[in-house]
Amino acid sequence: MNGVDAVLVFVYFLGDTTVSGEKPVTREGWQAAISLANEHLGLRTSSPWLGDNVAHVFIDVNDLRHIEWP
Repeated sequence: MNGVDAVLVFVYFLGDTTVSGEKPVTREGWQAAISLANEHLGLRTSSPWLGDNVAHVFIDVNDLRHIEWP
């Protein structure tokens, strides 16, 4: 609309056990939630615009265990 190139990036964390009362979320769980949200919003996942402008990044927190956090 305003001539600025941009991409929307959604970041999802897999296997996070620090969320109290919640089970770790799997990639499949997130994908089911994404599909449900798209359906409610009336978005077609086959839309070329979505494919070109929206990215979904999945990060497994188990891959980050070697990092010492403050």
